[in-house]
Amino acid sequence: MGEVADAITPGDMIDLAANTPFVILGDFNAYDTDPALHVSTLLTGDIQDEERYGPDFLPDWDGTTLVDLLPSINGLGLEDYTWREDGSGFNPGPLDRIVYTDSQLVPLNAFVLDTTKLSPDALQLYGLEAEDVLLYSGTGFFDHLPLVVDFQLAAGD
Repeated sequence: MGEVADAITPGDMIDLAANTPFVILGDFNAYDTDPALHVSTLLTGDIQDEERYGPDFLPDWDGTTLVDLLPSINGLGLEDYTWREDGSGFNPGPLDRIVYTDSQLVPLNAFVLDTTKLSPDALQLYGLEAEDVLLYSGTGFFDHLPLVVDFQLAAGD
């Protein structure tokens, strides 16, 4: 979190030009069995241990929070998990995230790709196979599904 605060305030190690769009993405491993305070802290800038990590701050350029995109499976708006393992004791969940500055970026065409749920026609159209997202063919173990998003710059004031 300190790196984000450093990047948006001049004079430290990282200095982004004002209003530079940024995206933080990847495997956050934010399970539903864990309160995942790090995701909340990243979004809101609400630092739990301010003595150690510095004061609270609002991490977007316009003085607001960042946004967690949470795209849905194949853009259908039904489920937003990026990890699942059929038959395990864990619920599918959005372990992978795309966090961004919505003051500067507008997401377009965002989705989590799950080829096991695509129709044969869609698979053929895109040159994919139904088990492309499985870690091991035929296992039901998905590991991490790909996140896809197109961003455009937000309209300036």
